[in-house]
Amino acid sequence: MPGDSRLKHPGDYATLNSYQPRDGTELKVDSLFVCGVSTSGCVRATVVDAFSNNLRVQVVEEACFDRTEVSHVINLFDMNAKYADVVTEQDAIASIRKVGLARGEVPARRRKAATA
Repeated sequence: MPGDSRLKHPGDYATLNSYQPRDGTELKVDSLFVCGVSTSGCVRATVVDAFSNNLRVQVVEEACFDRTEVSHVINLFDMNAKYADVVTEQDAIASIRKVGLARGEVPARRRKAATA
């Protein structure tokens, strides 16, 4: 959504320090969607770190990958049981749009029609 922050981290996983901008102001993050490679490594480490810092974590199933399907599936199952909600891409997009609507933002589909 416009105005939302996207965090990229070049290392193994995003740590709590990744949630803070360089100018020192807080982003006031309370939830996090996690996508990436590998499900059993970087994704899992990010999820556990975020959960440990009291964030609501959602792992987007179709946006994660691992070297083997079995490792991918087992780690999604385990994270869903302990640390995060594993969600579909459609559910993640719907959730993001719902938050945008609550803040009074116009959904992308309507924005194009409104500017035409």
